[in-house]
Amino acid sequence: MRLANPRPLAGGWLFALLAVLLALPSPGLAQGPNEPAWYEVPALNAGLALPPAQPDRETPRATVPSFLDLAEQGRFDEAAHVLNLKDISRAERARRGPELAQKLFEVIDRRVWIDWSALPSRPDARITSNAASEAERAERFRRNVEIARVETRGGTYEIRLARFKATGAEEAIWLFAPQTVGNIGVMHQAIGPRAFERQIPDSLKREFGALRLWEWVGLPLLLTALGVVG
Repeated sequence: MRLANPRPLAGGWLFALLAVLLALPSPGLAQGPNEPAWYEVPALNAGLALPPAQPDRETPRATVPSFLDLAEQGRFDEAAHVLNLKDISRAERARRGPELAQKLFEVIDRRVWIDWSALPSRPDARITSNAASEAERAERFRRNVEIARVETRGGTYEIRLARFKATGAEEAIWLFAPQTVGNIGVMHQAIGPRAFERQIPDSLKREFGALRLWEWVGLPLLLTALGVVG
């Protein structure tokens, strides 16, 4: 028995049309209705001592100054609570957390210019600016945002915040993302303070204008040395 030829409707232009539709950008595909507005985790930074007061980590615009304020006061044990230390073993977090917080602060202090107006002020980090594209404004939420990029001879590293919620917690919070925490050592080695700078008294490390006090002190000496060599 001879089988009838299948109708061409099932192939050809129908598959081409389907391919085009699937290729179109869709906020719904990127962030489905059932996708949470944060990363669900069993726990956050277990092993760190509880701080006297929890830093404000409700929004990206609150998280960054909370971290910088604590770090500028030398309270790195508290600033460590603004880092997601999931890739650090629990036994090492109490020791390494403050160290990483200090190094990240030194990297930001030396190399990063923060555009505060670009930091989301909403917990869901949704873009509402009129300058944003229609596609950006259509996003329901964001749970990972870039703060800055650090250029080194070895490459470019992103400093990012991500939103997490621990099991049983009432609120989600914004922390420096694990990938950023993992790159702190490399960034700090490339652009952090040199050994001689650690011997300089803290009183000379305060900024005055565009330079630190010790740099103002050393500038005339450097110019004198250049004059002698020249």
